[in-house]
Amino acid sequence: MSVPRTVMVSASIVTWNSAAYIRDCLRSLLDSGPRIQLEITVVDNASSDETVSVIQREFPHIRLIQNETNLGYTRAMNQGIAGAQGDFILQLNPDTILFPGALETMVDFLQMHPEVGLVGPQLLDPDGTVQPSCREFPTFRTLVYEMFGLSWLFPRSPRFGHWRMGYFDHLTSRVVDQPMGACVLIRKDVMAQIGQLDERFFMFYSDVDLCVQVQRLGYQNYFLVDAQVTHYKGVSVKRRRPAMIYSAHQSMYAFLKKYYANQPLKLALSKAILFIGSGLRISWDYSTVWLHAKS
Repeated sequence: MSVPRTVMVSASIVTWNSAAYIRDCLRSLLDSGPRIQLEITVVDNASSDETVSVIQREFPHIRLIQNETNLGYTRAMNQGIAGAQGDFILQLNPDTILFPGALETMVDFLQMHPEVGLVGPQLLDPDGTVQPSCREFPTFRTLVYEMFGLSWLFPRSPRFGHWRMGYFDHLTSRVVDQPMGACVLIRKDVMAQIGQLDERFFMFYSDVDLCVQVQRLGYQNYFLVDAQVTHYKGVSVKRRRPAMIYSAHQSMYAFLKKYYANQPLKLALSKAILFIGSGLRISWDYSTVWLHAKS
């Protein structure tokens, strides 16, 4: 069932050296259908490639904010959604391509389900395979299972694989804690109650925190397979992988600290685990690169 009236969606996209992807992303967004009125803002975090020139040349009608330095994803996204006039706010990564009708389907779903505050689509890899994109909120036990490899040994276990939801095939729609922030649509009035994304999270976990805030307001977060989006996962992360690994671990600690400040002993242990874990992951990456270079 479709909702016939025209709906305004405010879309915000943060770019950083995204020239290879932003064109297809914006084209797919602009092809969202006659019932979707779009207000699009792209916030560029000091790209050194052709991102800005592509937007200025091919999409001159789109609002473009150019930061002189890289302010991080969260702060830039807040710039993009500030003053949004739409009924809904779309937070979108530049390395995505919306399937025809995807945005319209998400809008219709939110209009027909007032108990849902935020919805994410089914994400697909470029080859068309389903990309796992939903997670439970991380807890202290998440770190224990990750550190001791239990989540990797038993990925489909509802206990040990709970964080990455390895037990879920992503083939059915359902309520979830957190759909991946690569593409999420949130009600404008819900976002207004939250205010803005928490800028303590420079690059990662602002989407996780957003979903916590949506739940705390009494709304559900929802994963919707009827809307599909291609996602070139981790494009920005791969360019500066060691720094991004460290940033991700810092952000997880900031998340735990925000919600479990009354458990200082567990927080101290978590900080140690995350510090050791980031070092091990970075060392593993460097050793893998070295072995490939020698082979």
